[in-house]
Amino acid sequence: MKIHQLTLFLSFPAQNTNFDKFLTEHEINERPLDKPTPIACLNRKDLGVCMIFYPIRDYKKWWGSVGEEGEMIFSTLQIYGEDNDSGFSGYIEELPYGLTFASTFQEARAIFGEPTLDHLSGPENRVYLWYGYQGYSIALCFLPENKGISFLSIEKSKKDPPKKKPYQLEK
Repeated sequence: MKIHQLTLFLSFPAQNTNFDKFLTEHEINERPLDKPTPIACLNRKDLGVCMIFYPIRDYKKWWGSVGEEGEMIFSTLQIYGEDNDSGFSGYIEELPYGLTFASTFQEARAIFGEPTLDHLSGPENRVYLWYGYQGYSIALCFLPENKGISFLSIEKSKKDPPKKKPYQLEK
């Protein structure tokens, strides 16, 4: 299951003929439906892949137009490295943009430029987001002490860029 193939289906419902065929070929038989829960995930934990789906009304509100109408729209692809605490196996295929799971923040910054924003993920990891890189938003969760990437997320860029919250001292 290659990232460049999966990203072609961003903005499409899992019921899209080609996406449905792709998922079935990769032994994913479940298809997300619009339920009271606002998001749904299709996971291949054994491959390190998580596909996140939003209801079409939310997708149109945040991302804009869809590739095809449907209840739940594929919005975000998450790919996990071996060192994660989410129960996913490490993704073994090639990562996009010349990244590897051993890539450092400095290497990512050399590829993508200055990040749009960053925040803590858990007690030690830091997530950096690059908005609008070749039409996508790329988020990388870095392990502490330059020990590489825990996971990466790829989605089409939302209609409005994220805004960094002003720094506030904790009380």
